[in-house]
This record gives sequence, C-alpha cells and structure tokens, in this order.
Amino acid sequence: MSHTPYHYDWNTTPSGNPPPADMSSPEGFMRDFANVNIQNLEDDARIFLPDSGQMQNNIAMARNSFGNDIYGQQLSGQDNLLNMTNGLGLNSMPEGFGRRQSSITSGLRDLNQQYQSGLQQSMAGFRSDVLGEQYRYQDTLTSALGNLIQSGEHDSLKVTPNGLNNDNYGAPQNPPSSQFPNLGWVQKGSDGNVYIWNGSKWISNGG
Repeated sequence: MSHTPYHYDWNTTPSGNPPPADMSSPEGFMRDFANVNIQNLEDDARIFLPDSGQMQNNIAMARNSFGNDIYGQQLSGQDNLLNMTNGLGLNSMPEGFGRRQSSITSGLRDLNQQYQSGLQQSMAGFRSDVLGEQYRYQDTLTSALGNLIQSGEHDSLKVTPNGLNNDNYGAPQNPPSSQFPNLGWVQKGSDGNVYIWNGSKWISNGG
C-alpha cells in the first residue's frame, strides 16, 4: 500500500479528498487519506503503531511558515503601494482620468496580480508540505500494520481497500446459484469475512 513518487498529486490525497486527512485515529486517517479500512484493531496492538504527534507538529510548523509568508507578502504590497503614492496611500489618488491616476491604477492592478500569484504559490507549497508529512505517516503506519498481520498474533486484524466507498469489499462476485435461501446464501469472501445474501446483494456478517 506504500506510495511511490509517481503517485503524488499535491492537490488531493490518494482517496481524492483535499488535505489534511483525519488525524484522530489510525482508522480515521487511513479511511480519509487512502480510502482504506482498518478493521478489528485491538488496543494491545496500537502500541506498535507510529505516533502521529510528529506529523501533526510538522504540519503545525508548516502552517506557521505559511502564515508568515502571507504576512510578508502583505507587507511587501503595502510598501509598494506607499512607494507608488509617495507615502500617502490610496487617499492621495487624484480624481479624474489624469496620467498620474492611470499610472497608479495600472500599478495597483499589477500589485494585485503579484499578490494573487504569490498567494497561490504559498497555498500550493503548504498543501504539498501537509501531503508530504501525511504520505510519510502513511508509509510508517502501513508498515507497522503489515508487521502486526504477519506476526500471526492479530488474526482478526484486516486492512482492505475501501473501493468506491463500498463496505463490502471482498464480497463474493456472483449471486448464489439458487434464488431460494440455502447454504449457498452464506459464503466467505476474499477478505475473510462471512457474507450473507439478502436477496439482492451480499452483506458482511463479520469474520
């Protein structure tokens, strides 16, 4: 489930949602960030999972840097405005359609475009910082989950793709052969869960 650099999209998470993903729990993070379900994660297994604290601290630092960057751009814009108006600000703009007013209006338009461009670049940079931190956390989390499963001490733990928001990932692909209830209406899916046919679709009944 690890990512590669070729999968990066700095506008959305792998699940297609905007960052940041839910950081309240490992289950919530993987569901929101990667569209992956973690089932039956017991409390005694959680101690082997990475702490999200470092990721959250790094995101907070990136957010502070983003705020400082925006503040710096605002100050730069104010300085440029004062330079254009000889330190008097917008109140010094003359009325009418004179050459000086036209020059100031053109300068304001350029300043606005520069600020907009700078703001977009800063937002994109912050978003990429957040996604980078969350990709790193996803890698360490999926590795830890894989180790728990391979250890054989947590047989009930399941990590499965959520598909298109389908809670029945791993259900049998075809309906039972008989339209009347029988043993064929209860089958085990590819994810190890037991599924029951309700007459129109398979419903998970757990392990």
